[in-house]
Amino acid sequence: MSGPLFTDVLHVAVVVADLDAAMKRYNDGYGIGPWSIYEFGPDTVENLTRNDEPASFAMRVALAPLGSSFLELIQPLDGRSDYADFLSARGEGVHHVAFKPADFEEGVADLRAKGHRMIQGGVYKGGRFAYFGTERELGFVTELLDLPPDPQPPDSVYPKA
Repeated sequence: MSGPLFTDVLHVAVVVADLDAAMKRYNDGYGIGPWSIYEFGPDTVENLTRNDEPASFAMRVALAPLGSSFLELIQPLDGRSDYADFLSARGEGVHHVAFKPADFEEGVADLRAKGHRMIQGGVYKGGRFAYFGTERELGFVTELLDLPPDPQPPDSVYPKA
């Protein structure tokens, strides 16, 4: 690694049991919103992996701008993702921090070289994501995120305009 591995914090993600209730709670109680909502799963994400194996899982995700970053809420839609395992074991809470790497491929290789296992990953409309188990060293799961080349419109928004 010739420079910093991470160049920006893109979002902090919280796993929730009920995305609609969580968006309402954050919006109405704390003024965080509006929320852009996306559904991810085998039909929308290519090369879904879990523990470096092909996988099939789904989730609803909501993003709200917060300063120069975003807050992300994630509701697992089945029991096959790391989000579902996290929710089952710990309940709702901060799951990961997403970083923009200086170079996605080099970042993946560097985290693997440090001994961190890839928890899950995939490709969404040209953007790549990879989660690593960095909890022992950093205190949280790390997501490397290579954003899609074109901004993606949300599937829906909350609150409705």
